[in-house]
Amino acid sequence: MELTDPNTTKQYYIGSLIKLSRFSTITWILNYGWFSYGGNRPICGWYLTNVDNLEQIKPFQLNDFDDIYLVEEVREDYLTDD
Repeated sequence: MELTDPNTTKQYYIGSLIKLSRFSTITWILNYGWFSYGGNRPICGWYLTNVDNLEQIKPFQLNDFDDIYLVEEVREDYLTDD
């Protein structure tokens, strides 16, 4: 499964490691599935997980495409069976 940037048609894949300008010290893992954050009910969609703190989750939003400045190859050890 891939996530396509609607402005550039660049594709990102589950397990990709990305950095966002506004969180420059954090590397994120791109995921898709059910997740919850901020005490809200679970929702299904694209989200980011902090590599160093897997408890820190943030939903992937449209404006995040504009903020991506680094993408690393998919890390197989981050992939799950989901």
